[in-house]
Amino acid sequence: MKTHRRRVSSIEEFRTMAHELRVAFQSEGIALNPQSGIAELIRAGEEISDTGIGDFLLGLHLERVYRAIVPLSGHSFRKQYLHKLKSGNLRFLNRVKSPARNHLFELEVWRSLNNLKAKCADLDEPDVHVKLGNSDIGIACKKIYSENGVSKALSNAVKQIDNHCPGLGMVAFSIDDLFPEGESVGAGTIDEASNFLAGVCKDFLISNEGNLKRYFRSGRIVGALAVASTIVEATRDSPKYSNMQQMYFWTTPDLGQAAKKAQDELKKLF
Repeated sequence: MKTHRRRVSSIEEFRTMAHELRVAFQSEGIALNPQSGIAELIRAGEEISDTGIGDFLLGLHLERVYRAIVPLSGHSFRKQYLHKLKSGNLRFLNRVKSPARNHLFELEVWRSLNNLKAKCADLDEPDVHVKLGNSDIGIACKKIYSENGVSKALSNAVKQIDNHCPGLGMVAFSIDDLFPEGESVGAGTIDEASNFLAGVCKDFLISNEGNLKRYFRSGRIVGALAVASTIVEATRDSPKYSNMQQMYFWTTPDLGQAAKKAQDELKKLF
């Protein structure tokens, strides 16, 4: 279980992020549709004021995109991912399917793993590839929009691993969209919010344990990762609003020797 919570940015920092994102797209020769989700966030950051909570929440949306894009500097896939982020809504409290948010999740998994262990992960098939010790693990990243969609998402993830990953595989689930639409996660303190998100991640994996174990029988799937990234509102802490990410790793003891070695390496991260 790992929690990531960044220091809340100031209004001036939001403006700087917006400027740097606009420059990133311009430097790759990528034109932005003014109606796109990414253009909306960049514009909101450039025009942000300190007079309303709505502006500040959009700033936190902008920050989340910015933090995912920054590590792409110098990466051979930078232009490809910037193109991918042009299509779809990037308001994280909305509950609509969005290609941009799907691809952003891949970037967030990649960045988060590298934050846990430098240079252990790269953007490669099936979505993210991680190398730990002598273990190579392909990670398929899937956003979950409803509990009813878990089985299909898991099946698609395993097919993706089978088609694009010759070795071991893992599935990472984004469960942000299972939270109520338009609402931040409320708690008295930051620690309470962290514990709540950890519990949600753990409960999600336990409730889908039967489905997961079916695919683990092949010996190739070594684990599942639930990730909850959202805005939290801590009523008794300061700052009141911030971005938080919680991850929870689940696996089963019934694995082959190679998978167990990979499992041990993954447990060291989480």
